[in-house]
Amino acid sequence: MPILLPLYLAFTLLLVIASVSKLRSPDQAVVAARASGLPASRLAVRMFGCYEAILAVAIVVVSPGDLPVTAIALSATYLGFALMTLRLVRLGTPVSCGCF
Repeated sequence: MPILLPLYLAFTLLLVIASVSKLRSPDQAVVAARASGLPASRLAVRMFGCYEAILAVAIVVVSPGDLPVTAIALSATYLGFALMTLRLVRLGTPVSCGCF
């Protein structure tokens, strides 16, 4: 993992930025989620922003023995983002993800 650590931490930093954006202003993420067919509300988007923040903190403070657990959670989160983005592209929906 040491070789991949900078990339892992960069993805974590990106997660923090997206989390803060969703917590401060969830409206665009609500629009994106609804456009992709997901039920969404300001509360749901803010709760997801909290999940992202908690995951980022866990990644930073986790013991090395638990690193695979946080890596899987981070990967699953980014997979979800990718699937939502792919759906928006296929639908031809020109909306921002509301992440930044």
